[in-house]
Amino acid sequence: EGASGSAAAEDDADNDASQSAPPSRKVAFVEADSEAAGGPFDKVADLIRSLMGNLRSQGNEDINTNQFCLNAKAENERNRFEAKVSMDEASSQILWAEAAIQRLDKQIAELREDREMLTKLTKVTDDSAKEEGSVLATQLTDTNNAKPVIQNTIDQLKSMCANVRFLQTASQSSSSSGASSLRQGASSKFDACQEALNLLRDLKGKTGALSEALSSYTSEKEKRDQEERSALKGAMDKGNNDLSDISGAKAKRTMELSIARGDKQKKESDLALVDKAATEIDSECSVKESADERLTKRQEEIESLKNAWKILNGDEIPV
Repeated sequence: EGASGSAAAEDDADNDASQSAPPSRKVAFVEADSEAAGGPFDKVADLIRSLMGNLRSQGNEDINTNQFCLNAKAENERNRFEAKVSMDEASSQILWAEAAIQRLDKQIAELREDREMLTKLTKVTDDSAKEEGSVLATQLTDTNNAKPVIQNTIDQLKSMCANVRFLQTASQSSSSSGASSLRQGASSKFDACQEALNLLRDLKGKTGALSEALSSYTSEKEKRDQEERSALKGAMDKGNNDLSDISGAKAKRTMELSIARGDKQKKESDLALVDKAATEIDSECSVKESADERLTKRQEEIESLKNAWKILNGDEIPV
């Protein structure tokens, strides 16, 4: 009976010590009781620690994911801006090349019209020069042919005038009425012969002057025609050279236009890829809750688990 009372007293003392012990002592008592009872509190504590660790890991993962999404979106916007700028530059190159080609086409059309006009003018000039040259040649030939005819006529007329003069002189030696009549007729004929001879000599001089004038004019005309042909040929050659240069410039601009259109098409494809990437980023990063909301909620869950751990550890009393 004395032993029983002693054991009971010891149990009461342990209970009093347990109730009056500080929180750390209480945890020791709880752990001792848990170990004695098979350790259920240890399993709960381990579970709480594991949940807290998982929540912290998830929070860190959310932070990393959110940072990745922000970086990906920023990079996508930068790529979009660069692709848009490149596409605008290609569009500007296309407009510039098209405007240049239109201007060159207009110049080519004008040069071709000028060349056609010069071709017609050259033909008209050649035809006119040939026609006038033919007329001048005929006139010069006729004039030159007339010169010996006039000279022959002068020679014959001079002979006739000499004969008339002879009759006039012969009739002066006779005093008969017949001789007087013959003398008067011879004198009249001689005067007419001399007048005709003078006219023929004047005609000969004018024919010679006309021949010289025709020859001089023909020579000057041929020189003038040659200069005009040279001027027309020079204008034609210059027009052909300009046409060749402008056609080459058009070919260059056409190639640049083709390149610019290809660049624009490529930039449009790049922009489409950027838009597709933006859609994928939005799909990956779009959530019902924001990162801040998820972080706040997770922090609240961690705080709740911490409170539960403190209660299990005996550091706090549940309210």
